[in-house]
Amino acid sequence: MDSAPKIAYIQLFSDGDSQTVQLPTAFHFQDTHVRIIKIGDSVMLTPMTQDRWDVMTDALAAFEFEPDFVLARPKPMPQKARDQHPEDVLFMGVSSQEKQD
Repeated sequence: MDSAPKIAYIQLFSDGDSQTVQLPTAFHFQDTHVRIIKIGDSVMLTPMTQDRWDVMTDALAAFEFEPDFVLARPKPMPQKARDQHPEDVLFMGVSSQEKQD
């Protein structure tokens, strides 16, 4: 995916209960069907052939975040290790050792 998002401003057309948009050539899809997703007041069209997680990570990658922002997170400590080392477990950002102090 191109890292810079493409932005265009287009007109909505109404026909009864439906709305229509004409996509500029730069926004055309290869497929004949698309998935439509509504999130709040935003609407997103995605190819049916593209994995939904890929769509999300591509969309997030298109925006500039703070340099220390990370999309991935470390794997949680396995339950057995948490049981053996409760002093290393964080609860709401506070270690169990700090909670006791």
